[in-house]
Amino acid sequence: MRVSKWVLMVMLLSAGLVGMNAQTSSTSPADSTSGITQEEPTSVSSGAVHLQSAVAPLYPAEAKAAGIGGTVVLRAIIGKDGIIRDLTVVSGPDMFRDAALRAVKQWTYKPYKHWGHAVEVDTTIQVNFKPSKPKS
Repeated sequence: MRVSKWVLMVMLLSAGLVGMNAQTSSTSPADSTSGITQEEPTSVSSGAVHLQSAVAPLYPAEAKAAGIGGTVVLRAIIGKDGIIRDLTVVSGPDMFRDAALRAVKQWTYKPYKHWGHAVEVDTTIQVNFKPSKPKS
């Protein structure tokens, strides 16, 4: 059984398990419990509560040198075991797509549950690449 992100959010909201802004929360990998630190600022959003481990995407050298940023939106199917089963690009600058895909393919989640049973979840993940501010 596959549960969409919106159905899952309605279930969790009605059970009082998450706040109203949970579906749009954005966390920096460096601030999450995954222990990721990185030099380039990058943030992600999608199921931050369930995210167990996240690999930070590598900021492409040409984008870093040019001071370019952007957001890659990915569609993911998270399996009953918390492993990403299917991952495709929905939108985003070409120069960031491969880095986002390579990193997110390695992420793992705590299984989503519906009535006590693990379920697949169809969700979107945003990976935000933000250029560093010049050092003065």
